[in-house]
Amino acid sequence: MKKSFLDQLSFYISSSEEYNPKVSKRAVDWHLNHTIKSMNSICIALMDSNPENYRPRFGLVKSLILLTGYIPRGRGRSPKPFDNKENTPADKLREMLNEAEKNYRKIDNLPANSHFSHPYFGHLNLKQSKKFIRIHSHHHLKIIRDILKN
Repeated sequence: MKKSFLDQLSFYISSSEEYNPKVSKRAVDWHLNHTIKSMNSICIALMDSNPENYRPRFGLVKSLILLTGYIPRGRGRSPKPFDNKENTPADKLREMLNEAEKNYRKIDNLPANSHFSHPYFGHLNLKQSKKFIRIHSHHHLKIIRDILKN
């Protein structure tokens, strides 16, 4: 049975201190912290948004990422609030993930034009946001797996 991305994030918390500079400049805990913070922030922005203010914008890169489900490595830069510089203990990661899971469940019943503003892609509606959360999480989960296997 395939584990959900939330289950996978939880699974890798026990390896949060692992680090492999050949794969990533950051340790597993950074990838987990970044992914969980991003997910939580997106969920909160969706809940706080006014659907009437949704303004879609076409973007080739946005369309390609949402269509293919693939984010190339080393291209994007993490915005400052999601670029943790310090190690995050496993118990703190569990606490953060617990909160993010609750918020992720809350967004299921939001209006379709609930949205968040991505720094590069502009507004993403509810469906696009949920897809982006999954794609972004899988991107970092792949990096985590590579850190652990090398």
